Amino acid sequence: MLAVIQFMVILDGSMVVSAIPSIQRDLDFSPSSIAWVLDAYMLAYGGFLLVGGKAADSFGRRRLFCAGLVLFTIASLACALSADSWQLIAARVAQGLGAALVSPAAFALVTDLFEEGPVRNRAMVLWGGMNGVGGAAGVLLGGLFSAVAWQLAFLINIPVGALVLLLALRKLPKGRPPPPAAST
Repeated sequence: MLAVIQFMVILDGSMVVSAIPSIQRDLDFSPSSIAWVLDAYMLAYGGFLLVGGKAADSFGRRRLFCAGLVLFTIASLACALSADSWQLIAARVAQGLGAALVSPAAFALVTDLFEEGPVRNRAMVLWGGMNGVGGAAGVLLGGLFSAVAWQLAFLINIPVGALVLLLALRKLPKGRPPPPAAST
């Protein structure tokens, strides 16, 4: 479940690339402003990753994972429902912020849930692999979805986000993990 969300976060960064021509045409983006559809997400995501990690440590990893997932999913719906260019850009910022909250919380949960050693190593490999697979699949799926309607690139996140949220509420441990031991 944690790797699925990482896949979706990276997928959303690359899926839009293939949908750019359709989005530009449908929402009447100028050639110079269409880049903001990509940039808004990536700037919010990259710019707030450290804040998301610190917030997960301070307020609880499960809590931030779920909050980020809800924001990411609702923002994905807002992206799909956008009727104007500024609405899509604003929704992409919110989507990137949700990704910046959910991603570091999910990574921290991987380290909490899997005991150090081969099991955690496999979990980390899966996590890392989702980044590459999500980036590659995003371009392919974005092209397929945009052949029908660019909104599908965002709507796919709704059922996945809802399912992962239900699983997270049922399966992830409540509370905060103990603070890391101070190194001397």
